[in-house]
Amino acid sequence: MLVKSKPLVAAGIVAVAVFFVTAMLMLGGYSRGVDNSIIAFFNGHESGGLTAVLKVITFSGEFYCYLVVCALLLVIPQTRVDFGVPLTIVVVIAGALNALLKVIFREPRPDTHRLISESGYGFPSGHAMFAAAFACMAILLLIRFGRRRAMNVAGSVVLVLYALAVGTSRVYLGVHWPVDILGGYLAGFFTMVATIMAWDAWSVPITTATRHAWTKMLARRGSGALS
Repeated sequence: MLVKSKPLVAAGIVAVAVFFVTAMLMLGGYSRGVDNSIIAFFNGHESGGLTAVLKVITFSGEFYCYLVVCALLLVIPQTRVDFGVPLTIVVVIAGALNALLKVIFREPRPDTHRLISESGYGFPSGHAMFAAAFACMAILLLIRFGRRRAMNVAGSVVLVLYALAVGTSRVYLGVHWPVDILGGYLAGFFTMVATIMAWDAWSVPITTATRHAWTKMLARRGSGALS
């Protein structure tokens, strides 16, 4: 198993519950006051340099950028199984689930002050969802398979900061409400939880079957040698 399941399942259930509460507040218009206040804050702190940096960050959060990273991890033998496979699975699931959730909620994006062009529905944010799913999964994999504690901690901090930067960039650039980002983070987290639960449920029987097969094969070879 990648992690102890009970605390993770509990956290996933909480994330699902908070996600739907957030969605109900968003659909009822109760989040719009806070949304507008946060957007006004960002509008008041715009600068050319900051805009350029956040455009790069938001570009790095595109779905296909994660696929490129996952492809590289799959190509490298040392990272293929422990990192490449689970990260690829969680990114693909996050992409499919995000598309479904956007069709379900059909929440429009803000359109008053955009610094980049964007289309489609806004809730939950795909960029935030991909970043959260990828970062959370990568952190758990580092904890499970990382060999150097200092590197694991540093990598985890970088992943958290990156996910926060991606969400911030989407609000700053005017293509998402803050509630979209919160929804994306929550959806990304419970996507990671669901992926790990499915991964553990699938891998344990496979591992057990493989172990039994090897045991039988070795037993046959041993009996053949004795005869």
